[in-house]
Amino acid sequence: MAMIDKRVRDTVLSIVLQEQDRSSADWSRIEADAFSAIKYINENNVVIDNLIYHFLEDVDARRKSEAFALHQTAGVLKMLEA
Repeated sequence: MAMIDKRVRDTVLSIVLQEQDRSSADWSRIEADAFSAIKYINENNVVIDNLIYHFLEDVDARRKSEAFALHQTAGVLKMLEA
């Protein structure tokens, strides 16, 4: 299993769960959670895979495109399982 910072991992999983029901997702909260994780990564020099970092950055793109969301989420979940 890949070593991923617990706080970042928990945030990513929380975002995935929040995005499952796109029609009722609170995109402002999801974006705030993602930006909080990015701030934590940067301030604490957390080493993280680019796929996860981009997942956190791309909230707006996932909100606008369900196909992109499915693709990106699948990749991140696969990484978290490894």
